[in-house]
Amino acid sequence: MKDLIHEFNKKYEEYMLSIDGINNGIKLEFVFGDGSMNSVVMLVGEAPGKDEVMLKKPFVGQAGRILQRFLESVDIERQDVYITNAIKYRLSKEGKRPGTFVNRPAKTEEIELARVFLLEEIDIVKPVIIVPMGNVPLKTLLGKNMNIGECHGRIFEGVVNDAIVYPIYHPASLIYNRSLEKVYEVDISNLRKVINDTMRK
Repeated sequence: MKDLIHEFNKKYEEYMLSIDGINNGIKLEFVFGDGSMNSVVMLVGEAPGKDEVMLKKPFVGQAGRILQRFLESVDIERQDVYITNAIKYRLSKEGKRPGTFVNRPAKTEEIELARVFLLEEIDIVKPVIIVPMGNVPLKTLLGKNMNIGECHGRIFEGVVNDAIVYPIYHPASLIYNRSLEKVYEVDISNLRKVINDTMRK
């Protein structure tokens, strides 16, 4: 499986590099999936940020620390799940100061393109439960009209292979909206139940 993922990453990188202007002319900085490829759970974020690019690993910044805290609260270890992003390069735009870059929202065409590759990655890892975290991976998997505010904490079956899709808010949401902490706690607790119920089948 490692060989398949390696080939997948290489193909993704080569394809994205062949598209002119995909990142506003800014150099593409890639970060690929990490964790257990034998896991029943795949967590899918939006795209890597500055910290992720620096360490070449998804969810290592502030959002990653929030995610890890909540996962550990229900006895889910980071190394036991597979973590990736829908878009595997930093979404960049020029900052206010010359030579600096900041994150930007994903474009519609980037989300649509991400779907093809994310479904291929899912076919390789074969998770039983897919957890899109936030609107970008949710729309990538379930369609552009889906909204995380309406879909978080719900179970979707029969839409991505034989996997269960269980959306939750992106952990970065808690940085900007502390009122979501209780909602996130409930959704993560229910994720643990979904995992337990799935493993009993």
